[in-house]
Amino acid sequence: MKKLINILSVFVVAFVSSMVLFASGIYPAIAVGLPIAAGSYALYKGLKGDPIALLYNLVVITLIAGAIEFVAPGMSMLAIGILFMWTLIPAKGTVVIGTLQSEVLKTIFTSDLQKILYPDNAFYKKSKADTDVALDAVSVEIPQESSRPKVLKNPEVRPIPVEMPKDLKKTYSVDLYETMPSLITNINQDFSTYDKRAAKLKTHANELQTRIAEEVGISWFPTLSSRKILTTGATGAVSKTGMSGGRLKWTLQDWMKFEYMLKRYIGDDGQFCIWMDAELKQDVLLIPEFRDFEKTGVSQTLATGAIGKILNMNVFLREGGLLADNSQAVKPYGSAIGANDRLTVLGWHPDFVRHAEGRNEVNIDPYVQPGMGGRRLNAAVRGGGCIERLDELGVAVMMQGIG
Repeated sequence: MKKLINILSVFVVAFVSSMVLFASGIYPAIAVGLPIAAGSYALYKGLKGDPIALLYNLVVITLIAGAIEFVAPGMSMLAIGILFMWTLIPAKGTVVIGTLQSEVLKTIFTSDLQKILYPDNAFYKKSKADTDVALDAVSVEIPQESSRPKVLKNPEVRPIPVEMPKDLKKTYSVDLYETMPSLITNINQDFSTYDKRAAKLKTHANELQTRIAEEVGISWFPTLSSRKILTTGATGAVSKTGMSGGRLKWTLQDWMKFEYMLKRYIGDDGQFCIWMDAELKQDVLLIPEFRDFEKTGVSQTLATGAIGKILNMNVFLREGGLLADNSQAVKPYGSAIGANDRLTVLGWHPDFVRHAEGRNEVNIDPYVQPGMGGRRLNAAVRGGGCIERLDELGVAVMMQGIG
């Protein structure tokens, strides 16, 4: 109804204006000026500075006015008045575009790139670092003392017999990790609202760091049975898709045994760390004694990536913790979740584990490749890790028992 009233108002105003102009005898001059005014107003409101559309509007409106004037003298004013007034009709807070106008719809491209989310990889930096690992490095050797010298009390024989100690060594591999190349075409680079090349390089670097963090965590998983314990609480439901049956919950006694295993022979200097799946946090909070453990997350601890402390051990939560299979061995990277797999809590002291990580090598085509229309880029780095000692002191793992 409102639109009908607006249309009738246009006709009335246009008719009255036309009669006044016709009676005054000046309509021939207005017949040229009014189309220009109507076309200019249409350009201002609907076309946003398009000169081609302006010229098109002026020509068409003038031709229509001339044709109407030839057939019915004086009526061109009515037609032009309708076209002019139509642009003034408000409709839901906007200006209605006239019959001869072109509505230009625009797409706004934001530079706020929604990046891929990566898990927190801060945990593996809490270890000894083997630096200067070049792309041609393949392993790192760690010498191990294996024998102690005997202590003699009041030796009677001179010279004292000589022993030849034989030390051992531990070697861990430093593997090459390389991303599959991405093609950045000239069109993408020129028309993207963000720096696509820089964004892709950052993504490649994040992928490498995340993969190395997961591989290092796997390499820290102890192999000796003396460094492993199983939970002993009540049976609860599994929390990962692919697992079946029940799993035993964590108890305070389990955590205290775990702490003893870690800190025996070393002492507690406040540097011990634990890494567990984010889903396990809710299970830990079910233990009454640990319900307020997050309150210990002081600013100095939070700055390292830890969310708090349990039994004076820094807690690192990370989506996707280490999994152990039914034989209590760690599962390799990329393995599917099995029915009898177990969630784990890995504990370590930074002085008893190591990681090696070289500098990222970035490769970018210097020129546009024929037939590709762009440049390829990828990144590569060497990385690895291990438990430092052969006896695996300073490292322990707590795994879910099967219910």
